[in-house]
Amino acid sequence: MEEIRTLLTSINEHLGVLAEAVTNKKKKSDTKKEESEKKEKRNLYLKKKDGTLEINPVLVHALNAEQTLFLNQMIERYPNICRMEDPLTLEQYNKLVMRYTLPNVMDMLGHFDNNRRINNYVSAYKALDNWLMKAERNSR
Repeated sequence: MEEIRTLLTSINEHLGVLAEAVTNKKKKSDTKKEESEKKEKRNLYLKKKDGTLEINPVLVHALNAEQTLFLNQMIERYPNICRMEDPLTLEQYNKLVMRYTLPNVMDMLGHFDNNRRINNYVSAYKALDNWLMKAERNSR
């Protein structure tokens, strides 16, 4: 009788451990889903199956016409910048134009998009700001 009790106790302990493991696994998968949903909402651009880019449909309703036009032009002219982890937004673009003038920013956008090391950068705004600052210093 004593052996049966110890056997049942050990089985219950193992079941408890298994139940806890399953619960933890569900929690991890739930957090992964939440993280991927947050990331999808954050991304301005989504890559289609054919490799082309489009504006994230989750964000389209929150954008005004000017922002939508800007993002579409970025996709057409500077696709490599759009593929970056933190691509250029309209607000950031306007800051750069106010600081460095439109011709300089447009010229640098072209150079930056064609740079073979573009994948080394995370933020398009920070990289372009640094590039434009260096170009401004060198032109003096």
